[in-house]
Amino acid sequence: MKRTILPKILGLVLIGIAWTIWPASTAFPLSLFIGFAVLSLLTIPVLSPRSSYYLPTFSSLRGPSDRVALTFDDGPDPRFTMKILNHLESENIRAAFFVVGSRAEKHPDLIKAIVDRGHILGNHSHRHGLNFHFSGPKALRAEFDSFDAITRDVTGHRCQLFRAPQGFRSPILADVVKERNLHCIAWSARGYDAIESRPNKILQSILKDVKGGGIVLLHDGGGLGGSEDRSGTIEALPLLIKEIRARGLEFERLDRLIGVEAYSQ
Repeated sequence: MKRTILPKILGLVLIGIAWTIWPASTAFPLSLFIGFAVLSLLTIPVLSPRSSYYLPTFSSLRGPSDRVALTFDDGPDPRFTMKILNHLESENIRAAFFVVGSRAEKHPDLIKAIVDRGHILGNHSHRHGLNFHFSGPKALRAEFDSFDAITRDVTGHRCQLFRAPQGFRSPILADVVKERNLHCIAWSARGYDAIESRPNKILQSILKDVKGGGIVLLHDGGGLGGSEDRSGTIEALPLLIKEIRARGLEFERLDRLIGVEAYSQ
């Protein structure tokens, strides 16, 4: 929350100066403009997944690389996760799966399969509800505790990588994430496959942005604010892997790409 204090103070000072110098007919609209500017300054970083204003965030490797990381959100889902795992296995690729705690609780076999095949788990909240973004510190801590209790049963450790639902990070969430010493992960290229089902569109969306050191966002789970069908993702995945390799890039597991630990005690 500290990062919100200075803009608020500055806004109040400027509004005070406006009312001191100018008549009400000028000071009033100017005050509205200043208030809107301050609100925008505080809101844009919340809605911008790659912003590090409130919270240090990895959206790509900081430096040159010939590697990219594949990441998958919203699983596990018995309809799609194993199909993705099987294809990654055939291509000898290790990815990061940002799982939803409530889904992990229902499908521990899929969580175990992810870990046993050399992939890593990341925290994508326990319930993935919209109310997550309006929760106070106590509710957010409970959300993280619930997630940790479930995934720790499989890994024996606590997930250190966190990706916020929809990528939104409020100042309150930022404070809780820092408190727990988690690494916040965004992305540099995404397929919009939560809502897009056409494989060619998913592929084009990623390829226009992907480059060395990049973090690619796809989904292995359906229905959390998007469509239920991830068949387009499954069809696009082999084409994506082929195209990325054709560009001289290879795949690296996310934690190794950015040089952080995936788990802690």
